[in-house]
Amino acid sequence: MADKSYRILRIPVLNVSCYLIYNETGAILVDTCNRGSGEKVMEMLGHLKLETASLKLIIITHSHYDHAGSAAEIRKLTGAPVAVHRNDADELRNGYGPLPDGTRWKARILVALGRTFLKRLGNIPPLEPDIIVEDQFELDRFGFKGRILHLPGHTDGSVVVCLDGGDVIAGDTVFGIRGHEIFPPFADDRMALLESWEKLLGLPFDYLYPGHGARIPKRALLDEYPSARARYGKQD
Repeated sequence: MADKSYRILRIPVLNVSCYLIYNETGAILVDTCNRGSGEKVMEMLGHLKLETASLKLIIITHSHYDHAGSAAEIRKLTGAPVAVHRNDADELRNGYGPLPDGTRWKARILVALGRTFLKRLGNIPPLEPDIIVEDQFELDRFGFKGRILHLPGHTDGSVVVCLDGGDVIAGDTVFGIRGHEIFPPFADDRMALLESWEKLLGLPFDYLYPGHGARIPKRALLDEYPSARARYGKQD
């Protein structure tokens, strides 16, 4: 892998994480966690001795409440533009990303309960995105070597951030909860997600940084892919 010209700081807030990618010239924030997380992100920028204006871009991997909940707040605090894929842009504009389907039975129960009793769970402060991502979006103009790639499945507009140093900020394309499968328990389209895993496996990277849990080595994705294909690669 190429030498890294950046560092990654994981910012955990309750049960989800967002990530600061930073170097001496500035930073990019990938996801914004739940509502009310802006202060924590600002605190981390200060810890890194980065000024508020050094945040150059906010990338939303998908428009669910626990990943985009503080996007409007952090944009207001920093002035950084917000980028989201076209297929998730309306959820950001409308301030609502519906709960995805469950991929296994426990998750299906949780989704059913959430849709029945917690209908406001998906609400976030709405905002108009500044940058609409299509299949690929290069990050060079923001000071980093890498790109945003469209990898649908968890949602139709899910993206990952691929850095040339060998790291992928993966949103909910994978889960890193210890002792569990890394195939996400929630996804709108399992077949599309498996196809996205195939694309991931073809990329040159060392580690995946998920929205939930710890970082995942590429070997774990290689090891689980055959069983995930066998278990989830069938239409219901």
